[in-house]
Amino acid sequence: MHYVLAFLMGIMQQPDSLELRQQILALHIQELTIDNIHDVGDDYCLVAVTLKPNIKVQVWMPKKGWNGRFLGTGNGGSGGRIITDKLAYGVQRGFATANTDLGTSNGVDEAIHQPARWADFGYRATHLMTEIGKQIVTAYYRRPPHHAYFWGCSTGGQQALMEAQRYPLDYNGIIAGAPANNRTHLHMQLLYNYLVTKGLFPAADFTHLNTLQEAALQKVHKGPVNPRTGEQIYCGVPAGTEKSDGGIGVLSSEVFLYPFRWVFGADYDYSRFDFDKDAAVVDSLLAPVLNATTPDLTRFKNAGGKLIMYTGKDDSLVPACDAMKYYEQVKGREEFFKYFLIPGMCHCSSGIEVERIVQWVEDGIVPDRM
Repeated sequence: MHYVLAFLMGIMQQPDSLELRQQILALHIQELTIDNIHDVGDDYCLVAVTLKPNIKVQVWMPKKGWNGRFLGTGNGGSGGRIITDKLAYGVQRGFATANTDLGTSNGVDEAIHQPARWADFGYRATHLMTEIGKQIVTAYYRRPPHHAYFWGCSTGGQQALMEAQRYPLDYNGIIAGAPANNRTHLHMQLLYNYLVTKGLFPAADFTHLNTLQEAALQKVHKGPVNPRTGEQIYCGVPAGTEKSDGGIGVLSSEVFLYPFRWVFGADYDYSRFDFDKDAAVVDSLLAPVLNATTPDLTRFKNAGGKLIMYTGKDDSLVPACDAMKYYEQVKGREEFFKYFLIPGMCHCSSGIEVERIVQWVEDGIVPDRM
């Protein structure tokens, strides 16, 4: 029945840009500004909106051949832009597809000492993208999507798990790749790696390591621990993966240290970070809004949701060990949650096609391998 309705919708007259604008405004969505509506040739209609204070969302909708489904897609790193290749990926497969910049397009440091912006980044932008995206799709096709899916990797994987935990009715099926869901502790590991390797690896040459370089890599492989309790903060980087793309060059970079500026200020001296006391401060402020580590997915499961998670065995940026730990904590996972550890795969270098989750949700075809 869904497919018949989707076909009928495909032959109905879709609204022009002016009519669609009026329909979106008639939804009376508070604090929404329409930035752009236009047809991109005969391929798709693009709608771009901004939600206060600065959450940008785009929805791309196929003009022909809509499959009746909504696809939310994830971002990466600190966000900061609409990922158009994710939108194109969905549209090419017939999905009405949405993406958000997570509210950081004006610069990630706008969130310094701004708890509301932390929440935008952590979960609010993705949920609003989903709610408003579905409303825009419904206005365009004159019928709501019959199923909704989410697909993302890295930060997108964190977005995926956050949706399953906080908003279990948003999506029927979710794919979470290399999830940065234990966000605060992952960034503590990245800070630790930065401090340990800073200035020691001017070039990625691992053939002749000196004593200091070897000692630094041993620390990176072990990972950060709380100096008072000895508790492991986050698992270490798998040995050998520092040679891969996103390896030592990322480990020695400040690019992922923005959460510490959010909490301690723009001019924060990273070398002052106390992995006991300061770690507790970061967790107290950021973990409630950034971390998607709740293992209770009962509401998502009871709603019929299906979840696929995967990580690369050679991922140096978001090591697989933490995702494996999360998977083991989820009760009843065998019925609705599948996890794949992919040999030889680096960080988000490949993944699972969205059709796999569609087949599981709609046809009962359980994924048993990549």
